[in-house]
Amino acid sequence: MSISSIQKSQKTTIYQKKDDRTQKKEDETKKAEKTEEKKDSFVAQQKKEKNFPTMAKQEQPKKSNVDYQSTEDLIKLMQAKSISEVRSIIGKIKGKIAQTKASGGDEEQIRKVVAKMKKVIKKAQSKEKALITESKMELQMKMKQKTDEKKAEEIGQELQGKRKKRMSKEINDVLNSSNDFSSSDSFMESSFMSTGMPEIGSIDISI
Repeated sequence: MSISSIQKSQKTTIYQKKDDRTQKKEDETKKAEKTEEKKDSFVAQQKKEKNFPTMAKQEQPKKSNVDYQSTEDLIKLMQAKSISEVRSIIGKIKGKIAQTKASGGDEEQIRKVVAKMKKVIKKAQSKEKALITESKMELQMKMKQKTDEKKAEEIGQELQGKRKKRMSKEINDVLNSSNDFSSSDSFMESSFMSTGMPEIGSIDISI
C-alpha cells in the first residue's frame, strides 16, 4: 500500500471519529433538552395542582344572609292567653336562635338577628311574669270575695288596670316593630281575619 493511501485511510478514520463524537454530543444535548422539558412540565403541573384549592376556595358561593321578622312572633305573643302558650313561644324562638347560629351565614348579620330574637324573648318573659302576677291577684280577689267584698273589688280594679296596660303595650310592640310589615302581610292578614287587632279601649279585661 502506498503512503498516500495510508494517509487517506488515516484521515477518513479521524473524520469518522469526529463525526461520532459530534453525533454523540448532539444526542446528549437532545436528551438533556427532553429531560428539561419533562422537568418543566412536571413543575408546571405541580403548581397547577397546588393552586387549585385556592382557586376552588375563591369560587365558593357567598355565605347566605339570615333574617328575622319579629312581627310574626310579637303577634303570637299578643294573642297568647296562658303561661304555657308564652313559654311555647319562647322555646320556639330559642330554637330559631340555634338554627341561625348554625346557618353558616354572615357573622355580623347573625349577631344582629340573634339580638332581635333575644329582644322578643325578653318581651315574652315579661309577659310570663305579668300573667303569673295576674293569676295570683285573681285568686286573691276570689278568696276575698267571701270575706271582704270591698277589698276584693280593689284587687279587681288593680288587676284590670294591670291587664289593660299590658295588653296595650303588646299591641304597641306589634305596631312599632322595626320590621317591614309587608314581609309579614300574609300572616298578619290571616291573624287579624280570625282575631282582629283590638282597640285599646275595647280590650277584654274581664275577670
